[in-house]
Amino acid sequence: MFFLQNNSFETERYVFIGTRGWVSPKSSEFSEDTDRKIYNRELMRLKLSYDSVKNKEKEIICLFHYPPVEKDRTLNDFGLFVKEHNIKIVLYGHLHAYSLNNVVDEVVDGIEFHCISADYLKFIPRLIRR
Repeated sequence: MFFLQNNSFETERYVFIGTRGWVSPKSSEFSEDTDRKIYNRELMRLKLSYDSVKNKEKEIICLFHYPPVEKDRTLNDFGLFVKEHNIKIVLYGHLHAYSLNNVVDEVVDGIEFHCISADYLKFIPRLIRR
């Protein structure tokens, strides 16, 4: 088993990078006192993951736990990083119960966002074709 942690994983066709991400500063749940340090650390981990990619000619798929896009379809700092590095596909999954009303499962700013939360998919695996 291979885990993404400040690194990347390369297959014949793709390179996977990612980090957990964190609750967005735009969220009412975000606390500057407790969340900012974690948010910034997760951004650093995303950069380390990207920097570890040896072959940037392959398509990069970025994985997150927390969504890198806001419910109003604007990009948070993680989404902006993805856009700046010309990554075209993002998979994320931290949405449960009431949050499922805020799913972004579409193309935003040229990036394909796919919510792969088990709750959202009703525990039915989803094939993502590339």
